[in-house]
Amino acid sequence: MFFKDRHVHNVEFNNVSDECSYCYVRCKVVPSLPNSDKKDNAVWVILSKVTGNVNSADCSCTAGLGEGCNHIGAMLYALMDISEKNKDGTNASTSARYKWNNARKRRLSPRKSKELSFRCSPYNIE
Repeated sequence: MFFKDRHVHNVEFNNVSDECSYCYVRCKVVPSLPNSDKKDNAVWVILSKVTGNVNSADCSCTAGLGEGCNHIGAMLYALMDISEKNKDGTNASTSARYKWNNARKRRLSPRKSKELSFRCSPYNIE
């Protein structure tokens, strides 16, 4: 759902170094609740350059603390889509901005600070 609905955006790749057998990819994913005032989730994965296997992953959402959530899955689907489009030539290196990197529009209305509610996630308590 997140990938198809264009919730994945700002995908960035870091090769780390030529000697390192892993690479780092990060992105932002729009939260699942359409009228949510939450910030976009920050998602990252470390992938093997040889096999493409995920070494580790993380997301700023509560479920992402366990290295497995829908946002991480959406990012992996986006990476597969990018890879397939690069193989068949759909994404040329000289093309305009990729469609997969455009986030959907969010419909949020401004609120006064006294109308905001702050709460601590029980998983972040030490």
